[in-house]
Amino acid sequence: MKLKIGVVGPTGSGKSTICNLLGNEGLSDNANSHLPYRPTNSIRIVGFTMPSIELTKYSVDVDCQLWEIGGNPRLKQLWPAIQNNLDGVILVYDVNNDSHVRDSSAFYMHFVTHSPSNVSPMQCLIVGNVLRGQRETGVQKIVGIGQRVRHIAVNLDDDASYLREEFRHFMNGVAQIIYDREKANMLSDSSKTASRFRPQDFRCRTRAESPTPTCRPTRPVSPANPFTPEVETTPVLAVSSPRKRSVSSRFVQDKLSLNTVIEKLKSEMQHEDHQMV
Repeated sequence: MKLKIGVVGPTGSGKSTICNLLGNEGLSDNANSHLPYRPTNSIRIVGFTMPSIELTKYSVDVDCQLWEIGGNPRLKQLWPAIQNNLDGVILVYDVNNDSHVRDSSAFYMHFVTHSPSNVSPMQCLIVGNVLRGQRETGVQKIVGIGQRVRHIAVNLDDDASYLREEFRHFMNGVAQIIYDREKANMLSDSSKTASRFRPQDFRCRTRAESPTPTCRPTRPVSPANPFTPEVETTPVLAVSSPRKRSVSSRFVQDKLSLNTVIEKLKSEMQHEDHQMV
């Protein structure tokens, strides 16, 4: 499964450091080592594989690409390259920089709210970065950010493992959303194929992890195509309740009695006619 994640934010917020940490590019957990600051003047791509991303019924390896773009306003002309086929967004800002907090609203509006790739708030992770030597603060209030967006504050000198855990949780959610969308498209039109993954990449979970109910028989999913819809069959028992049987039998008896009365009246009327003649 291939996922494209955009890493955006104001200049000097620590985007490159976070990408290096998540991509394990020769850095230990002490990601904010004494490296000189070099701003990114274009688009930088960090690719790596995340094994065993858990979905509802499957486990899949994700080929993740972090597309980092510098925060310089002159690079806005390159934003469409990031927005094209985007699966998720990581917005990074400096929690102690008021201008970063203000600019983060514009980044969120461009890459999430008005995203041409239909990026939802649940596909966005906001990271408030505490740079080396700065005071520890919590997340800052960013205008236009809803409650469904995951918003964390992290000090990479101390919380590198925490960032990795949050990123993995974020990727689980993004992969599930993309999987559900692709599955819905394929089921609505059989001529469509998945663009983010191949069906054979998915590994079904064991019976112990996701036990199959025994009360309702289901058609097993084909290993070659995990998108085979499950068809549940419920046996229909042609047995009515005693109350319904008594009502039905009483109705039949009443109908027979009525027919008998009608026939008797007819015969009496015919007998009277004969007598009058």
